[in-house]
Amino acid sequence: MVKKTAFAASTNDIRPVLTGMLFSIKDKKITCAATNSHRLAMKEVQIETGIEGSSIVPLSSIKELQRLFSDSHEMMEIGLAENFLIFKSPLCSFYTRLIEGNYPNLDTLVPNDTKTVLTLSTTLLLKEIERASLFSRDASNYNVKVELIDESKLKISSKSTDLGKIEETQQVIRLEGDTDISISLNSQFLMEALRTITDQEVSIHFSGSMRPVLITPGDKSGHMHLISPVRG
Repeated sequence: MVKKTAFAASTNDIRPVLTGMLFSIKDKKITCAATNSHRLAMKEVQIETGIEGSSIVPLSSIKELQRLFSDSHEMMEIGLAENFLIFKSPLCSFYTRLIEGNYPNLDTLVPNDTKTVLTLSTTLLLKEIERASLFSRDASNYNVKVELIDESKLKISSKSTDLGKIEETQQVIRLEGDTDISISLNSQFLMEALRTITDQEVSIHFSGSMRPVLITPGDKSGHMHLISPVRG
């Protein structure tokens, strides 16, 4: 869960709560989420517990947690003490302080007015974004443009004053909704999101040219990414 979300946390101290990861337990689900206000990564897993609550864990602690338990396949217990969160395995216990403050309400961030859903090959899309990103390095926000053409193909394009322009297309596996899609996105955010998706297919939900794009695995495994558009 941590590997699929932690990278989206902010590295800017202006809003301290965004430099941490949210751990929330509610309705027998544990949610891990991280955001820098321009993107959001979230993963939910069903658990058996009667406890509810939420905590914001510093990113530095998350990185240490990943280092300590990276090779462990043991069950882990999570406990909440006053101002501390405790992670326990049979071999190790890790205590971390918490960040005080109110984390953004995740329910209000995720769009519920999707106009179009495209299903694509995860591997092909990632490779196209990687190639397009090479041409976007001298542009602000590493912009790539995403467009639907011929009502059946997704075109990825970017340009560079030194290298020229690149355009690539791939066949859409499934299309639901409107066919009018043209939006610019940060290629780095796209690549980091797609690299966490292990399913062969990925669904991209569009709500408008200046509305955040929702990215989910094809298997709908409680894992999602939200990326805000940039001006092309």
